[in-house]
Amino acid sequence: MLGATMSEAARIVLFGVNGQLGHCLVNAFTDAGYEVTGIDRAGCDFARATAKEIAVIIRAVEPQMVINAAAYTAVDLAESKTAIAMRINAELPEMIAHACREQSIPFLHFSTDYVFDGMRGAPYAADAPTNPINAYGSSKLAGEVGVAKHGGHIVRLQWVYANRGKNFYLTMKKMLAARDELRVVADQLGAPSHAEHIAAAVVMAAPRMIDGQVPAGIYHLAASGHTSWHGFACAIAAAMGSAARVVPIITAEYPQPAARPKDTRLDTRTLASYGITMPHWRDGLAHAMKAPHADS
Repeated sequence: MLGATMSEAARIVLFGVNGQLGHCLVNAFTDAGYEVTGIDRAGCDFARATAKEIAVIIRAVEPQMVINAAAYTAVDLAESKTAIAMRINAELPEMIAHACREQSIPFLHFSTDYVFDGMRGAPYAADAPTNPINAYGSSKLAGEVGVAKHGGHIVRLQWVYANRGKNFYLTMKKMLAARDELRVVADQLGAPSHAEHIAAAVVMAAPRMIDGQVPAGIYHLAASGHTSWHGFACAIAAAMGSAARVVPIITAEYPQPAARPKDTRLDTRTLASYGITMPHWRDGLAHAMKAPHADS
């Protein structure tokens, strides 16, 4: 494993260890034999940490790779909490990227499909022009710029969910169990991506990023296939055996503080050329439904 011996596992520093993706990354990397040092907000105040503090945290571990899964993901709140969104989504990752460059350590940062406006009408390639239409997307794009400046790897994700935390999947499960009818937006397209499948793909990618086979740059990673939020909700209902009606509506019928892009399907062929892919989104849902204590 990249120079690691049987007596010394490769070391990973993971920021954002307690998030839904961070939790899955810890499990996946640990299972793969890595030594993971998880950094949460108790160990590093993401809203106030200085560049020097970030550098000290990383240097103390001397890792083979640093991964940032910390993010401000409250899309609607970001419209009024722009300062904290920019701090966590833009300033923090740039500080981590700078420290990694200074210490010659590969850095992987996660971004989002919300850097696009959703108007293309076809899947977005990694080099497609960006044009975020909400504050969250703008903060994530600023983070990409900062990370790229210091030679980091950037992986854009979309519609991430897991069996913990706050996400569409868990919300739908609760609502389908409690209501006879749900109204769900049907004119936004993407690929629901299970965090465990994302983590498995990242574990595959990490050694190649460390040794330079996958060079620094922007990549897209998402489940194969695509659907709408309504389609995802219908699939969840079917998997639950729910008799609730899932009524399709358009975005305009469900007003929210932050605008949402309509079609942010991601072209994942670049990572696929390195053998790094994810299963179909329906396989991700089937996997999630089999998990014990799925709502915990």
